Amino acid sequence: MHSGRAEEAEAEFRRLVESKSEDAGLRLDLAHCFFQQGKYSPALVIVEDLVAKRDTPAAAHLLHSRLQIQRGDAEFAVTEYRSAISADPSLKDPELEARLGIGSEASSSVSDGRIRE
Repeated sequence: MHSGRAEEAEAEFRRLVESKSEDAGLRLDLAHCFFQQGKYSPALVIVEDLVAKRDTPAAAHLLHSRLQIQRGDAEFAVTEYRSAISADPSLKDPELEARLGIGSEASSSVSDGRIRE
């Protein structure tokens, strides 16, 4: 997303969220917009609120996993990734799995978010 377009999208999602504050989909879209701009803190605030509730969209757990990677918490990122794909297998992301060390070969230095010794 180009910088100008991302800012426009952010402004639009903010307006929509203000009018429909309980709409999880809109809030998740705003969090994605923040994430794509590198605004991880505001994205995390939104996503943590979403994942604390029942009937959380699986995509919220996936974004939470990505945000945990940014924070350096690979182990929690693995937990959130597994929650996401358990709820919606279509969210499976081989590239993210590789970053998290999920399903990697025994020779990998990372396994399930932990560095092998």
